[in-house]
Amino acid sequence: MSNGSELKQLELNGQLTTLNFKSYNFLIYPQIVKDKLYFIEAKSDQDILISALDSLSTPIKIVNSNTIDKEAALSPDEKLIAYMSMKNGLPQLFIKHIETEEEQLLFVNTEQEYALSKPIWDPSGTLIASSINNKPFLIKLEEDQFAIEWLNGIIGYPIGWYKQSDAILFVDKNTHNDEIVKFDLVTDEIVSLKTQLKDKDIFLNDNDELLSFSIGQVITASGINLFDNTHFISSIYPIKNGFYFQYKENDSRTMNFYDYELGVQNLSIDFEKFCADLCSQITAISGNTILLKEQTDTADILVLNITLNK
Repeated sequence: MSNGSELKQLELNGQLTTLNFKSYNFLIYPQIVKDKLYFIEAKSDQDILISALDSLSTPIKIVNSNTIDKEAALSPDEKLIAYMSMKNGLPQLFIKHIETEEEQLLFVNTEQEYALSKPIWDPSGTLIASSINNKPFLIKLEEDQFAIEWLNGIIGYPIGWYKQSDAILFVDKNTHNDEIVKFDLVTDEIVSLKTQLKDKDIFLNDNDELLSFSIGQVITASGINLFDNTHFISSIYPIKNGFYFQYKENDSRTMNFYDYELGVQNLSIDFEKFCADLCSQITAISGNTILLKEQTDTADILVLNITLNK
């Protein structure tokens, strides 16, 4: 048997033992043939790349290990990237300075748990919210130091910060129906927003009003579709005053920007060319910075000699 990273042997008498083989990769489809165990070791290498909106230069790798680096989030001043990495064999949160390339481990994950959520920056750029196995925490950044504070008043994971109040947008896992709630950091009050996640992307506009993205549409809290459905939107990238949205036109990927005050704003012809080649890799756009991903997947068949108890 495999739990993903370890191989276990179950005897007919119920005895369970862990085999002497450890891997940071995924171990799947184990099969015993005589005294040998055959299985597949699946490897994934995902890196984080960066480019600039004004120059649209060829993206360069800003985070590059031999395993999964993902969920990159850019600080409001565009100087830092917070991200999750498996480089030490389990999910941890790191922060990297874009200009100096200095890196710091923020969340060690001493309990070796696996469900680590995406880091979410607060508007000031001094706090990061995340969660591990639905246990949320804040990382308080101060110059070269940081501190972790656990949020014991809620079970779930954060998906956004309010801009006009000291609160976080959460998916509440305590209700077992992924209810979207507002969590007040001062009072620990949880306010239901009368909606559930249900395969949607939920985010806040510039007035802290709820928007949802699902099945190619962006819908306001009052049920209004922001678009006329001329194009089927495939992904969105929210920022403070609007969001970038990606869609296909004439079988080619392209992107525009929706301004909360001005509506749809067309991007440059140069960006259309950039998008045609790289839109499928874009993970976030903020200010002048574009974050992208690059991923390669491989799989090997391995064999392990084992001793069968008779």
